[in-house]
Amino acid sequence: GTLFTQDLAWLAHGVYYLYAYCLGEMNQGEESIRAYLRLVEKFPKSQFIPEAWVRIGEYHFNEIKADSLSKAAEAYSKMYAFPDHPLYDGALYKLGWTYYRIDQFQKGVEAFAKLLDYYVAQSKKTGKPPTGEVWPEAIQYTAISFADEKWGGIEKAKAFFAGLGGRSYEAEIFTRL
Repeated sequence: GTLFTQDLAWLAHGVYYLYAYCLGEMNQGEESIRAYLRLVEKFPKSQFIPEAWVRIGEYHFNEIKADSLSKAAEAYSKMYAFPDHPLYDGALYKLGWTYYRIDQFQKGVEAFAKLLDYYVAQSKKTGKPPTGEVWPEAIQYTAISFADEKWGGIEKAKAFFAGLGGRSYEAEIFTRL
């Protein structure tokens, strides 16, 4: 009796995740998002929370509604809490890209810088030069953001990196800029 109930409680978060995932695969996006949000609410310490936030972000990123990109950014930004998760770098890239798409360049370059810092930290562990699946794109979109005539500029880029204490990838960004 009691042992079986405890086993079910332990598995419930997995059931919520699979239910939400299946809804998404069946193109029932709104229902899928509601199920992921129930998972987050009921099981905030579940191992499935990071992936739920990424899937919520992906759904909103691909929607065409007026507030969908801000909802995507909100979901992707939850991944800051999970730097060791395998989806961390992809989520930060999408977060930066989302901010770029809604002309929030400051937040975008901050997300890209966190991503590039993550790749630099990984390179220190491996002893290899920093690189990553989306390293080139993060460099490119950071440079493009600083190239924006209304927001960016060389001086803004210099000030941004000075505020971070300098970064090893600055030269790459300035070359692109």
